[in-house]
Amino acid sequence: MLTWTEDQNGIAPNPIDKVWLYQGFAAAQYVFHNAFYIKLVAGYSRGHWSIGSSDPRVEHDNEMYSLRLRTSFYF
Repeated sequence: MLTWTEDQNGIAPNPIDKVWLYQGFAAAQYVFHNAFYIKLVAGYSRGHWSIGSSDPRVEHDNEMYSLRLRTSFYF
């Protein structure tokens, strides 16, 4: 999923604020004997901020990875 925001009400000389964020994930699940569940989820996120309303313009990038293992036993 990609989200993009751009401020159209900027003032010169740094007229526009821009922000975008990408998030994605993948999941896999396995079941043993219809009672024990194992689920693995991996995620990735990346964002960019360009703030023109400050002087000088502030630019920042951020990136994150995540991994989660979940188990359940139903009886």
